[in-house]
Amino acid sequence: MAGTLTINVSHSLVNGKHKESFNPGTIIVTQTNLGAFAPTISVVTTEEVIPQTDIGTLGWCVLQNLDATNFVEFGPESAGVMVGFVKLKAGEHGTFRLKPGIVIRGKADTAAVEVKIIIYED
Repeated sequence: MAGTLTINVSHSLVNGKHKESFNPGTIIVTQTNLGAFAPTISVVTTEEVIPQTDIGTLGWCVLQNLDATNFVEFGPESAGVMVGFVKLKAGEHGTFRLKPGIVIRGKADTAAVEVKIIIYED
């Protein structure tokens, strides 16, 4: 039996005379395979592989920087090293779909950073 993942996105920016809003609505994603991996991990200041334990087919991923001060970077692994693609400042989060088979790496800026990670089975 398939399940559903509901994703809501809405952005609004006001900076002086510049105003921008983006509200594409809700995305309903069908999850074919039951499962999710949802730990809080410590990302250190040297590149490391972000675990994807017990996920057969990668689906949607949520990353949240739980640190009050430091940023953390993420990206896919290429030839054993991270290709930086995502930067989350203190308290920020991001949601995106992963390409099946990808290996994610992470690296904290100045000190180890606690990160909430959720990877949903596709």
